[in-house]
Amino acid sequence: LVFDHKIILKRFLPKKGNIVLFCSSSIPVYPDPNEMTNFLDKLYYDAKKELIKFKKKKHNINILSVSLPNVLGFRLAKEANAKKMISVVPGANLSDSIYESLVTWRQREDAAKKGFYHDDFKKALKNYVPENYASFVPKGIKVYLSKWDGFIPFDQGSKLVDALKKKGKMPVVRVSNIWGHI
Repeated sequence: LVFDHKIILKRFLPKKGNIVLFCSSSIPVYPDPNEMTNFLDKLYYDAKKELIKFKKKKHNINILSVSLPNVLGFRLAKEANAKKMISVVPGANLSDSIYESLVTWRQREDAAKKGFYHDDFKKALKNYVPENYASFVPKGIKVYLSKWDGFIPFDQGSKLVDALKKKGKMPVVRVSNIWGHI
């Protein structure tokens, strides 16, 4: 998954490693949790196929994931046996982030009109909970959070950092007190 954004690439791209899996922030939040799961599953399995090719060639794999696609980055870290990982504005739990976010209120309203609520999202998105993959990310993962993030609540990022620490991953954490969703 490639996102061509020069500022982010220059600032966050790991300096060493053969392959970088970059998960951009262009994943929509669907009001139907099953639709969202199907969308994420397709992205996940497409990326997993590519990872298998790279692993056969014995490439080192680094992961850079930004925003909501951290749910893919963390899950793929398990598959990739990533050497390095950078996570920008992540959340610990996708369904909780959706229900705590300031910007997903319309999706929550639309979901309720269709009869879907928080528990439905939790059940459908159970494979996309970054904190569940904390033990599979490389030690020294770099995590960038923002206190004023309206998309992924700061508390969600903090919970993920706590999960990483509990798994002994010694995350290197940077927190912006100025910017919103980086």
